[in-house]
Amino acid sequence: MKKLLALCAALTLALLALTGCGEAINNTNSDEATLTTQPSFEIENVQGYVTLIPQAEQFPVGTASIGVTWHNGHDEEIAFGEPFTLQGYQDNAWVELEPVEDLIFILPAFALEPGDSGQQIYAIAHFYGELPPGRYRIATDYFFTADTPVYRQVEVFAEFEITAE
Repeated sequence: MKKLLALCAALTLALLALTGCGEAINNTNSDEATLTTQPSFEIENVQGYVTLIPQAEQFPVGTASIGVTWHNGHDEEIAFGEPFTLQGYQDNAWVELEPVEDLIFILPAFALEPGDSGQQIYAIAHFYGELPPGRYRIATDYFFTADTPVYRQVEVFAEFEITAE
């Protein structure tokens, strides 16, 4: 499994180098712009952390995708990709949900310089179908681009709620 992870990371880094990453997400320097996609949230620039903020706290049943803003509070460049899983809050614990479609993702890596933000759209309905009302979170990860091979991979979450209309 570790060899497979290292191979995926190496491929991701190679794709990062070839694609330039700039076209895939909307990168903004936190000193230059404010995010207009989430008027009810402010990015907390906590040094040393990556913050994931969904475009809203609540979404109606039938929501197909959720935009999440990534903010890099580290003093190093990070990279993240499209892969994610979905977890539901059941019986006071987070439980990984079973997808209705195989989780197959392309593996570009999107880089964020220290202090930068970018947005990723997660197609929750494509992989998990229509979600009933409840509390959920997107589980994904990032790594530090300076690491070759990748040895610091960090799991992060973006919580949201699905509500009845």
